[in-house]
Amino acid sequence: MFYNYIYRHAPIRPIRVKHLPAPWLTKEIKDIQIIKNKAKSKFKSDPDKYRDQYIKARNHCNKVCREAQRRHIHKSVENGNPAKVWKFLKSLGVGKDRNPISNSFNVNIDNLNRHFSSSFVINNNMKTNTLNLLSTTPTPDYPSFKFNLVTNCDVEKSLLSINSDAMGTDGVGRTMVHLILDIILPTISTIFNNSLSSSFFPSIWKDAHIIPLPKISKPSSFSHYRPISILPFLSKALERLVHDQLSKFLSRNDL
Repeated sequence: MFYNYIYRHAPIRPIRVKHLPAPWLTKEIKDIQIIKNKAKSKFKSDPDKYRDQYIKARNHCNKVCREAQRRHIHKSVENGNPAKVWKFLKSLGVGKDRNPISNSFNVNIDNLNRHFSSSFVINNNMKTNTLNLLSTTPTPDYPSFKFNLVTNCDVEKSLLSINSDAMGTDGVGRTMVHLILDIILPTISTIFNNSLSSSFFPSIWKDAHIIPLPKISKPSSFSHYRPISILPFLSKALERLVHDQLSKFLSRNDL
């Protein structure tokens, strides 16, 4: 009888493990993680006494894990056939297929797209008045704005400041970039600097995935959805650098 109650409320059933153990996680690394966790527990009990010990253990653990991940990546793509290489890259989030938009409310995607594109139209009178106002506004006596080239440190800081794992139309995700950042950072910096010096924003970074999110639990019309734009990861980093330079110029000149 006792077992019948157990199986009724907690039946045995097969489950699928969603997060498999990292292939690069060795016994040595697990031991280092245990040391870090013990140091963290001591740090929480007495931060002033164990701060340096915890920081040292944490930094060592992070360094060992990053090096193991990089070795695993190099080994997985080195001299491999294209099919296996792409399969491995997809596991890192490169080229991963996005989940199809739910159509549970029988929403016609094409009609919804037309609704989004026509929801906001610039009034011609407003546009004309705005342009006239700008043309009559005196130009401040300040040096012309000009983009400065960015350093590897600037680019790295911008990339690491982005927390979203959303993947844009180019199929390049945050996880994959962060794992090999020390290798590809100079290349990304060169692309960013070419964009700034030529005043040309890469066309592929202007494309976005438009995801309709319902505003209410049971949407029944197009106005019950709002569009969310998912931009490429690298475009966000470049936009942050541009925003930083423009903001500093405006603040410096009190504009």
